[in-house]
Amino acid sequence: MSIEVTISCDALGCFAELRVDDIDEVESHISWKKWEHDPDVYGQHYCPKCWKQILQERAEEEENDD
Repeated sequence: MSIEVTISCDALGCFAELRVDDIDEVESHISWKKWEHDPDVYGQHYCPKCWKQILQERAEEEENDD
């Protein structure tokens, strides 16, 4: 029997739906799907789509600061 879990990405109001066999698999599933943990903000995790957008926005901010 599988469990459906909805996980909130910590950015952009994004939600990911996961199907796992056991609730303990959620963390490994996130790692497997390449979710990123923000080194600048403790405890924040982002899905790959949001992380790409965050990195792009940070790069644009750095360009504008120069």
